[in-house]
Amino acid sequence: MPVYPLAQFKNLEKTKRILLRFDFSYYQLYESKFLEFIEALMAADKQVVVLVSGPEENVRAAIKVCKSKYADDYCQFACDEQPKFIDTVKMILTEPVARLCFLTGFDDYGPEKFLQVSFAHDLAKLGDLYVIDSLHLHGQLTSSVSLLPLLLPTYYGPNTAADWQALDDLRKSLFSKRSALVLGGQVDFTKMEALETILPKLDYLLMGTSWTSYFWNKKTRQMAHRETENFAKILKKFAAKVIYPLDFMAARYDAKTGRYDLRLAKAAEIENKDLLVDLGPETIRHYALLMKESDNIIYDNLLSPNTNEPGHADMILARAMANRARGKAFGIGLGRPLLDLLLKENLNEFMDMMVAEASAAYKFLINK
Repeated sequence: MPVYPLAQFKNLEKTKRILLRFDFSYYQLYESKFLEFIEALMAADKQVVVLVSGPEENVRAAIKVCKSKYADDYCQFACDEQPKFIDTVKMILTEPVARLCFLTGFDDYGPEKFLQVSFAHDLAKLGDLYVIDSLHLHGQLTSSVSLLPLLLPTYYGPNTAADWQALDDLRKSLFSKRSALVLGGQVDFTKMEALETILPKLDYLLMGTSWTSYFWNKKTRQMAHRETENFAKILKKFAAKVIYPLDFMAARYDAKTGRYDLRLAKAAEIENKDLLVDLGPETIRHYALLMKESDNIIYDNLLSPNTNEPGHADMILARAMANRARGKAFGIGLGRPLLDLLLKENLNEFMDMMVAEASAAYKFLINK
């Protein structure tokens, strides 16, 4: 996917209508810049249609501010306002106060979710150019909105542009500075290509429980896909950089009692029938020391994704990263579960960057 230029007002001079894509999932992180951008567009006498997605409470908070500030210029429509979406488009275009319009309901709207070209063409009628202002929307090819860059001149808004610059600086410094990637979350085939590109530039790849279960030689399994076979070969090629846990909180099913027995086990004690629940204390200390040595820390999702709540390792290592970020090192958190933890523990203010969709950050890092 291309990296679009930042939307400068010189790009907007000859345009009247702006189609703005914004995801409100983590609105509290971007609220001030979003409202400043809206204010600047309104001051420049532009017509703005905001394509809205994200949690309802966050959307309502943004709508409340915009509706009160631009009451005489505000309108709001849902994607399913009319049986045919083109009729909703016509209503927006003919609405007398439509200088700022929120178009809601994208998350559950069928034509958006199932990649309909006709829906994308109807959306494109709402703007002269398209601005994406949510970094984690970068590279998504599973919805009709992803076709808009093929139909309209496309730019990044101020939030995404600032994040892109930070990622660009990170990409340039991966090889020259000591860098660690903490690899959590479930095994994700879509990340493997990016990881194969990034791994040679890293100093440490710190493996979480799910990735360890799949690729660690103590938990051998038949590789079911060519992608996993190739990635396993890459891990072996750069084995000196790949750090597996030293101990675990492991669970083993007891058929007699019908329950799982939890125990702390050294790596050498783990068998295939063990479920890796969390990292053990020796591993947590080891990972924390390696993170302390690093100038770049990429923390991708929770290290123990199979538990209902963040595990002991994530609670400690998230703090270790926050302690290093914003000065001593560059710290970036990836993935919604990790972001939720950082926000809940008030660690987000110590982070250099947070991205809800890890795949979007990986696409940037490998120029895709």
